[in-house]
Parts: sequence; C-alpha cells; structure tokens
Amino acid sequence: MSAKAPAALGGTTTNKGDRVHLDIEEGDKAATTQDDDTTQSEMFSDINDDTPNITELQSLCINCHEDGMTKLLLTRIPYFREVILMSFACEHCGFKNSEVQFGGTIQEKGVRMELAVQTREDLNRQLIKSDTAVIVFPEIDLEIPAKTQQGTINTIEGFIAKAIEGLRENQEERRAIDPATTQKIDEFLANLALMAAGITLPFTVIITDPAGNSHIENLHAPNVDPQLKIDTYFRSEAEDLICG
Repeated sequence: MSAKAPAALGGTTTNKGDRVHLDIEEGDKAATTQDDDTTQSEMFSDINDDTPNITELQSLCINCHEDGMTKLLLTRIPYFREVILMSFACEHCGFKNSEVQFGGTIQEKGVRMELAVQTREDLNRQLIKSDTAVIVFPEIDLEIPAKTQQGTINTIEGFIAKAIEGLRENQEERRAIDPATTQKIDEFLANLALMAAGITLPFTVIITDPAGNSHIENLHAPNVDPQLKIDTYFRSEAEDLICG
C-alpha cells in the first residue's frame, strides 16, 4: 500500500497563492500575461520527478497548537491536470494530515468513473478523491463518503487499507457491548483484507464526483483503457450547492 505521491512529501495537499500584479504599461500587458502563464506552468513538476520542488512552511498544529511543518508540492498528474499536494506533520503530538487541492476549481460537469479491478496491478492504480467525491465498492456494499478520505491521492489498495483502519477503530470496546455486530464487522474486515491483497478478484470501483476533480489512473494512456469507463454529467441543483 503505497501512494504514488513523492516520498519526500509524506502526504498530499494543495493551495495556490494569489498572483500579485504590479502596474504595467498597456503595451506590455499581453507579453507579461504570457510570461506569467509560462512561469506558473514551470512551477509544477511531474509527480514522478526525482527532485521535486517542495516548499516547507512552519504552521500551527490544530491538534496541540504547537508549531508543525507543512510541505507543499505543485505537481502535474499525467493525463489529468496540475494539482497541489500538501502534507502537515507535528513533531510535538504526532498529528499528521495530507490532502490534494485544486485551487478552488470546479469543473463544468460532474464525473462518474467505473473501474474493473482484475489484477494486482490494478490495485496499484493511482486514484485521486476530491472532497466532493464518493467511492463505492458495490460487490461488498462499501461506500467511502465525500467527507471520508477527502482530498486524498492514494492507490486503490491504499484506499481499502484506510477503510480497514477506520473500521477497526473501537472494535475491542464494541466487542464487549455488542458481540454480534462486532463479529459481522470482523467478517467484513476479512473480506476487505482479501480484496486489498488481490486475493478476491475481480471487483468494481465506482467514484462519483459532482465537482469533476477526481481521477483514476489509466494504465493504457494515452490509449483508451478497456477496464475504465468515464462519463460526465450535468450537476443537479443539490450537487451545485455541495460544490459551492
């Protein structure tokens, strides 16, 4: 289980700084705008770059209110788009957080992606889940809601492993109170572990994102991936409200 975000980052996140413009003569505006676009593009490095340009900022830990370290990486996802990866770590309390951001961008349409996971190689596909996306594993009725693992870049195996980690919380306390329910959760966790290990195959992953910012890696890019179906759709009024 290893996300494909650069190891130096230790996680993922995003935030674009506001661009500052000085007063410019009219005749120079077009050239300056073009230069700005070129400079901004050069700020983003490929996600697999061996020497990523990481920015480190001291920032307040929301858990213990001591100073922690935020790392920012402006990166380019192949056959997707430019995103900002951010991670935070506090050496005082051990709190960690990571996320991927899109600079507040909402796409014109929502997106629904359906992947047939058939091999262990598919488990290593990179998946980006925005904070408005829902992931469903229909064969076992597992849903990862929008606010769970939000703004995350990970492998499919990694998303399943995080789901296992979350479901295991409080299992021992629950066992003493409701052993029957705990037993069912144990069985469910065992099934998830088999999926994450590539023993239970094939299965389906469906991600629906009204903001259109989520992504599943195409292993056949730039060609069509026969295992991956992608549809765009117009958002409903309720989804527009969710996207802000």
